[in-house]
Amino acid sequence: VKVSYMSTNRTYRNRVMATASTGLMENGLAVTLSGSHRWAQEGYIEGTFYDAWACLLAVEKQFNKRHSLALTAFVAPNKRGKLIGSNQDAYDYLDNNFYNANWGYQNGEKRNSRIANTFKPFATLTHYWDINEKLKINTSLAYSFGRTGATALNWYDAKDPRPNYYKYLPYYNREKENYVWENTQVNWDYFYFANAKNLYTLSNVNGVSGNNVTFNRSKYIVEDRRVDHNQLKATVFADYDLNEDLKLSGNVNYTWYKGRHFKLVDDLLGGDYWVDVDQFAERDFDDPVVAQSNLDNPNRLTKVGDTFGYDYDANIQQIGGFVKADYTMGALDLYLGTQLSSTSFFRTGNMRTGKFPTESFGDSKKQNFFNYGVSLGANYKITGRHIVYANAKYTTRAPYFKNAYVSPRTRDHAVNNLTSEKIMSADLNYVIRLPFLTGRVSGYYSKFEDQTKIKSYFNDLNHSFINYTMTGIDNKHFGVEAALEGKITSELSVLAVAAIGQYTYDSRPDLSVTVDNSGEPPSTPSSKNPFLNKPNDGVVYLKNFYLPGMPQRAYSLGVKYSSPKFWWIEANANYFDKIYLDFHPARRVESAIIGLDPSIPTDADKIKAITQQEQLSSNFTVNISGGKSWKIGDYFLRLHAQVNNLLDNKSFATGGYEQARFDYAKRDLNKFSPNYFYAYGRNYMLILTFQF
Repeated sequence: VKVSYMSTNRTYRNRVMATASTGLMENGLAVTLSGSHRWAQEGYIEGTFYDAWACLLAVEKQFNKRHSLALTAFVAPNKRGKLIGSNQDAYDYLDNNFYNANWGYQNGEKRNSRIANTFKPFATLTHYWDINEKLKINTSLAYSFGRTGATALNWYDAKDPRPNYYKYLPYYNREKENYVWENTQVNWDYFYFANAKNLYTLSNVNGVSGNNVTFNRSKYIVEDRRVDHNQLKATVFADYDLNEDLKLSGNVNYTWYKGRHFKLVDDLLGGDYWVDVDQFAERDFDDPVVAQSNLDNPNRLTKVGDTFGYDYDANIQQIGGFVKADYTMGALDLYLGTQLSSTSFFRTGNMRTGKFPTESFGDSKKQNFFNYGVSLGANYKITGRHIVYANAKYTTRAPYFKNAYVSPRTRDHAVNNLTSEKIMSADLNYVIRLPFLTGRVSGYYSKFEDQTKIKSYFNDLNHSFINYTMTGIDNKHFGVEAALEGKITSELSVLAVAAIGQYTYDSRPDLSVTVDNSGEPPSTPSSKNPFLNKPNDGVVYLKNFYLPGMPQRAYSLGVKYSSPKFWWIEANANYFDKIYLDFHPARRVESAIIGLDPSIPTDADKIKAITQQEQLSSNFTVNISGGKSWKIGDYFLRLHAQVNNLLDNKSFATGGYEQARFDYAKRDLNKFSPNYFYAYGRNYMLILTFQF
């Protein structure tokens, strides 16, 4: 039995955990049970609460030397308040790089508008069958179900309620004298006030002529964006030792998945009902029929727990398998493998929308993909202390469902020329195991071709949501990684880690732009909107842009002391470089710089500012950790402590993203400045474990 308690000031504040295991008993039964709870009324970021549970049950029964049956089941429900990035102007105005606009006070308590809520139980049953000394077969059946949810504010015929909406921020209002940003947090009281004062009469409710209802119509609500899923996976794995030198292995697997994507009314915020219509379609088409989210139940009044807005299923099936041969020739180990798979998926619409009445409801056309792969590798033991190994692989992979449909919430339009992704990779590694030096040095190269990505955003020039569909996206990754530990004495070690890579886009993807409400390209440029994205933009100029969200270079140097009296301490200095901001493709198309002459210096500078990718500052952190263990009779007590970012560096921008909005007329990049995320300042973790 092992129990532990952890105190920290990161995402959560406390964790308790207990694990008990019987080991293999005389009756051939082994049982392990583990549970934990992590929680915080507020994490490091203001307004971010955390409440997570976890439970694991593992039971294995050995019937005899050849047969055993194992059941593993776990569930980890999680509910947490989320954070959102803001632009630097907002951080500077509030003198706080950890400003979180998702929360506000309600009845004197902090309430977060964006809450993630996950409940996804999983269980797998595995039969182990040792047919003889050479052949083993494992058969498993796994099933998972549950939900993921994410709440957010929604509004109708009302001003944007988000405190960090760009029109409220100081930088956007810099030309106004004595401007004060008043509502820096969510104003829950205002929502209740606005909803309670919005008396409204809706005619022909539920499509019934003369069924008129008068009520307080919610202008603001909290919605829950849900994905409820069921997944079944069956696998048969075989392992056959043909002789001392040759080993064959392989499996056959089948996966069935169904995920329902929909929205629920989570909180009416004092109103009586939310009317299930699309306000953007209502505005664009001036047609009450087109504006209906569900033509089969028009003018529907929804209350808490009701589905509204969109409702569709993702249906995915895959069958596949692999065969692998491992061959040994003295100090050389070789392997060769191949895999095959067939993937099919389709969309099932559960609502017939007014915008796309014939393309939103029922089953779509099935998309089918046949995929394959080949892998090979070698491992050569120069000596027991020096090992070289290499791997190479080429495989294809079916596109993901989420990138296969232009706007799955509204219709079943598949991406044109949808194709499988191609992946090529290779790595070469050297392992050293000397008494005074151990470690690994690796070089790697990967190429990803024919990826598809869809971005949807609100285009101010169109006053509508726009779908940006990019196909033919290629990525290239290569670099060197090294991790070495040198022994200065039996108690003192030096550790060095380096990761030097380059992760870039390697193509100019093809682009298709459509207006979400109509499925048609945006209108052609006019004198009113001369810089509107043109339908024939055709190409996004992304080649050699860096993949965001990760440092391309990372280094760490540390020293560790391990005392023979069962305590240790370690300190590490870390340096991160070449971190790039996530960019929006709208600024990397021809129309973004139309009318600018690269031969004119001022225009050339503006073109560079518009199209270049922002590199974030390099940064440095120091971490320190240590521990001590005690043996008390047959019991063990262990203490582990760690402090990250010891120097309290609160200016470490780890990532962020450009806004989708872009001022095509003035090309003022400060008008819609990027949002950033920052690494936590000084934070700690303290764990006390008791084992008996």
